[in-house]
Amino acid sequence: MAAEAARLLANQPEYGAWAWEVHHTAKKDAPSGTLLQLIEEMQRAGFTRRIDASSNRAGANPGTHEIGFDYALCPIEPMFAMHKAVKEMMEIFMREESTNAVADRLTSFEDFNKFVGLDKAVEEEARYHIK
Repeated sequence: MAAEAARLLANQPEYGAWAWEVHHTAKKDAPSGTLLQLIEEMQRAGFTRRIDASSNRAGANPGTHEIGFDYALCPIEPMFAMHKAVKEMMEIFMREESTNAVADRLTSFEDFNKFVGLDKAVEEEARYHIK
């Protein structure tokens, strides 16, 4: 499974990889041979970027190994997506003179209020309001 995930993400430069393990306190090698083998399988599958690895030793833990892939979303990317959505919406609105054609793609008023935290803002305003 680790090799297949590495193969699928090998050509996706925005993804980083990590490997982590925890074993019992008597375990001598760190990282363990198993974790090193997982990392080697990922590399053989074509994931050539750095794979951060860490090892923990604690208690009577029989051994747990995890691999993962991270994607850091740059702050500008959501703005690009938002710009495209607004532009498409405005083009449709100007052409149709209505938002009916895109109504199914609109966020509900309730969902938007939850997203922006309107309830909390109203509570804070009430709390600090001077009469």
